[in-house]
Amino acid sequence: AYTLIKGSGARMEERDAAGCKELEQFVLLAKSAKGPAVVELITRALEAPGVYVFGELLVSPNIKELSSGTHSNHYRLLELFTYGTFIDYTANASTLPTLSVAMTTKLKQLTLVSMASQCRTLSYTTLLQVLSLENVRQLEDLIIDAIYCGIIQGRLDQENNVLEVKDFIGRDVKPEAVVAMVSQLETWCSNCGEMMRVMESEMTRANKTKERRLAERRRLEEEVCCYA
Repeated sequence: AYTLIKGSGARMEERDAAGCKELEQFVLLAKSAKGPAVVELITRALEAPGVYVFGELLVSPNIKELSSGTHSNHYRLLELFTYGTFIDYTANASTLPTLSVAMTTKLKQLTLVSMASQCRTLSYTTLLQVLSLENVRQLEDLIIDAIYCGIIQGRLDQENNVLEVKDFIGRDVKPEAVVAMVSQLETWCSNCGEMMRVMESEMTRANKTKERRLAERRRLEEEVCCYA
């Protein structure tokens, strides 16, 4: 049995744009915030409904100042929400601020997005383990909420206990990962160029073969005419 949940209906590109716009208010506030006010700002951003990307806030000068100060754990928490997953949090929970209920839900949903980017069919068993959920009801509630929030699109296959993902929002990419992505794109472009050269060579060969056959056909037709 399939359960298809319809969210806002917005395309992922539109949802990405909306998320960035909703983050703008926090980026503007960060320009004048200092010390404890920056910590409060981070907390509000992480709990804010509709805000699922944090890269622009993370690189704000006043936010970056926290990275080496007394509140560095809050900076690392923001960094984790920007790039990481719930597993990353549980592995470092002792050195990070405690998550509120809203933060926990959001981080688990962001983890769901990251998992969807790796595989479009996700088993309930894997999701329950990765997201540290106790039962299928909790998992399906989390997924349905994520769909209504517009961060993923998909359907629940309750017969086979899997989530089939159709689409999902984009997440921020670590700077070091961009280098690897550029390298992969360059390799892809190189492969495409080589394929184009092979295709052009094959087309040239095919055209020459066609020309030879046409010339041979004309020669035979001329010989036939001579004997007619």
